[in-house]
Amino acid sequence: MIAFSLGLASLVNAHLVMRFGMRFLIGWSLTAIVGLSILSLGISVATAGQPPLGVFIAYLMLTFCCVGVLFGNQNSAAMQPLGHLAGIGAAVVGSLATLIQMPLGTLIGQSYNGTVLPLILGIGALSALSIFVVRWAEGKG
Repeated sequence: MIAFSLGLASLVNAHLVMRFGMRFLIGWSLTAIVGLSILSLGISVATAGQPPLGVFIAYLMLTFCCVGVLFGNQNSAAMQPLGHLAGIGAAVVGSLATLIQMPLGTLIGQSYNGTVLPLILGIGALSALSIFVVRWAEGKG
């Protein structure tokens, strides 16, 4: 069900991009993930890091839905200036994404303490950092 929400968001994304634009959807998705993470963090702290399964699944489904919208748009935004070098550009963007994701994912994974807190904190913190990076890259930050 969680993966379904990501796939559905990816399919709906084409219609959303035509209506709202790629950059708006990137900002909206990142902001929604941060907001969902703050809400889920509050619930998780109140339940000693063990929120009800339904609440945690709802958090993951909504977050993965935002990720489904986010990934396609961020990859398109990253590739936009590299149109004349599409093949090399895709390889560079993919390689850099992997090099950045591996240590951050490892750090979150190694922080596991038997609760969902490290996962929610990691998703929220990295999404907040992404908002600043996107604004910096667009010259607004």
